[in-house]
Amino acid sequence: MIKINFFLVCFLLNAVMVIGQRDWNSNSSSKDSDFYYKQKDLAVYFGGGQSSFNFDPKIGSLDKGYGSLMGADITFWWKDLGFATGLRYSTYNSIYDLNDFTISSPSIDGDVIPEDFILNTHFSNFSEQLKAQSLAVPLLFSYRLNLNNDLLLQSGMGIQVTYVLSSVGKTVNGTYSTSGYYPLHGDNFVVEEGPGFQTYSMEQTNHYKHNIGLSAVANIELAYRINSKFRIAVGPYFEYQVFSENLGNVSLTSYHVQDVKNASVSYDGVMNSDQVASVNRIALGGRMALVYCIEPKR
Repeated sequence: MIKINFFLVCFLLNAVMVIGQRDWNSNSSSKDSDFYYKQKDLAVYFGGGQSSFNFDPKIGSLDKGYGSLMGADITFWWKDLGFATGLRYSTYNSIYDLNDFTISSPSIDGDVIPEDFILNTHFSNFSEQLKAQSLAVPLLFSYRLNLNNDLLLQSGMGIQVTYVLSSVGKTVNGTYSTSGYYPLHGDNFVVEEGPGFQTYSMEQTNHYKHNIGLSAVANIELAYRINSKFRIAVGPYFEYQVFSENLGNVSLTSYHVQDVKNASVSYDGVMNSDQVASVNRIALGGRMALVYCIEPKR
């Protein structure tokens, strides 16, 4: 709903700007100002806001966090219309919470004669912190409307191609306790003490591998002219990864046998697990840009 509303606002603003620009062109002598006729703009910007992974886990909950944005774009203008591209660096943060949930997964123990059993894992006040960094190349259609000689309203809509530099999940809180249910020995045959069956509280880190992503992006900015070469702009931005990914289909935890007497259970990360059908990224925030006007129209 957020992405639909934001793009609708951008579309309506573009329509208003087109109509307003036509009226301004026909009624204002300021059309000849150098502020209007810049052919190329180089913008260096930074910002932040809600920037996180987006998925619906089968158990537990996802808290969307905040991230940052920085980058540089160059816009090629033909009067009111423009095309922009550049390079952007973004960060994303989320917290996956599990409290008082138990999951079960089929496993094989490390006895002399290995035996099938069901690994039960109970989570208490458990949290995984999800962090990612990305580089992206935007491709934007831009439009601008001169409000007066000093103020400019500008919008951009398009896509960006994103490469995830790193994506990490780290357990930061809580514990999980394990036990083994052996159905072949009876309905209530549960082993609570043995190799791998214990309470785990140590920090664990999982790395996630993402495909190159395609996102819909938009921004709206109000720019103020500092002088004939520079202006400063502020406004909101939006990003939504269009095609979701499935990063894995394993259980949240897995049983690892070292030898007959030693085993351990690892937490394998929510985004790699069968608890999540698909994952994408979403961001909505604000940014500030310093814009350098490279070349005025002759």
